[in-house]
Amino acid sequence: MDTEKLFDQVAHLARLGPYSAEARAKMAGEFGRTLDLFKVLSEVPAAPAAVRDQGPTNSCFRDDAAVPPKAAARIVKNFPQKEGSLLKVPKVIE
Repeated sequence: MDTEKLFDQVAHLARLGPYSAEARAKMAGEFGRTLDLFKVLSEVPAAPAAVRDQGPTNSCFRDDAAVPPKAAARIVKNFPQKEGSLLKVPKVIE
């Protein structure tokens, strides 16, 4: 397929343009050079990568289990300012 036609299709799909004739020709040329680089990359043999030592595979995260909210009661109990069941905090937005 012609590079300029392909550029026009991609530009239409990406909702780019309209371009002047000079800008369109310049961008189509750059687009063609980019496609040529992809052709070169496709010729490179892709052998499977060797497996490397990745270190331990055990997770450092805690188990996903429900726990009773013991800490919340202590935080509320030790909060400096309370108004009924609400906690008073300093004003953040002016």
